[in-house]
Amino acid sequence: MSTERATETDEQIVNAFAAHLDLERGRSEHTVRAYRREAAALLAHLREVERIAAAELDVTALRSWLGARAETGAGASTLARSAAAARTFTTWLAATGRIPHDVGGRLRAPRRGRHLPAVLTDEQAGALLDGIVTEPAPRRSDVPAPGADADSMVLAPAQSGTPMHGIPSTQSDAPTEDPAPVDPVQRAVQLRDAAVLELLYSSGLRVSELVALDLGGIDMAQGTVRVRGKGDKERIVPVGVPALEALRRWETEGRPVLAGATAAGGGTAQASGNGRAGTSAARRAKAPGRALFLGVRGGRLGDRAVRTLVDRYAARAGIARHVTPHTLRHSAATHLVEGGADLRSVQDFLGHSSLATTQIYTHVSAERLRSTVEQAHPRA
Repeated sequence: MSTERATETDEQIVNAFAAHLDLERGRSEHTVRAYRREAAALLAHLREVERIAAAELDVTALRSWLGARAETGAGASTLARSAAAARTFTTWLAATGRIPHDVGGRLRAPRRGRHLPAVLTDEQAGALLDGIVTEPAPRRSDVPAPGADADSMVLAPAQSGTPMHGIPSTQSDAPTEDPAPVDPVQRAVQLRDAAVLELLYSSGLRVSELVALDLGGIDMAQGTVRVRGKGDKERIVPVGVPALEALRRWETEGRPVLAGATAAGGGTAQASGNGRAGTSAARRAKAPGRALFLGVRGGRLGDRAVRTLVDRYAARAGIARHVTPHTLRHSAATHLVEGGADLRSVQDFLGHSSLATTQIYTHVSAERLRSTVEQAHPRA
């Protein structure tokens, strides 16, 4: 090890590791953030508990660190993720000459029990996706002038609206007063949320893949979306007709309104999560003009905002449990299997590197069928 490497601080090592994951391995921001945290915790354990430097790391110290994690109450899944992060970290340490050889290959975490992902029923998915009512287009006089503070506009609820799939809402024949002016920002957010929910369920995207989409990522003519998944692997996924319509309305009617907030607000960008300035995710956030989905201040929509809106609309749809973007991904895959799709096609749809990962959805489908039979069959 060089003299310069020997004097590296823990923070410098962790920063270099995170940069490697982001710039060389193309890992998602979420993965970089999680692995950074695990690497920092491991180095702190070496220094404070084992009383050794990073260059002296061995498998005994790794097991000691993992055991300490278990003593704090970490479950099998958490320990498995920690072990995976540690193995990636030690491989990088060895490859960069910071330790003599890779010691992580002998680290094993407790075996995880089979955990079936939670999925929505067809009826729940329909209620969620049909639950967004987009206000009618504002009159020209209602659109804020350039430079106006759209975020501060608070208007009365509109008297009528159009559900996401274009079915007009019922209106009374009785005479009414002129409806209150439509808030163009509120309507733009509704159009965006509709497109986000439809695309998550239609194409089974990960939230990191969705927020990374740029303009041009959707091929309206072919009905496909081009995404980059784990390991920077690219795939092309079909997009359903309702999702394409929601995306078309967002791009033509909603996005220009929020894009205008960039100029009005001085170009404020909303970074996704807690990305560092040097990460690819942060660089994307600095170029909101390329982003497909925008926040109310004109910056790239963040993954936390997507998680919040999914759970909020699920509650409005009467779904009495926590729903995440990954719930929609699991639901899309399960519904494909239940509809007769072969596992290889579902594997390509989800971007899984291994068919074994996709096979979990056959178990989900079987468990759902068993539950239905037990509830409905008189001699179950």
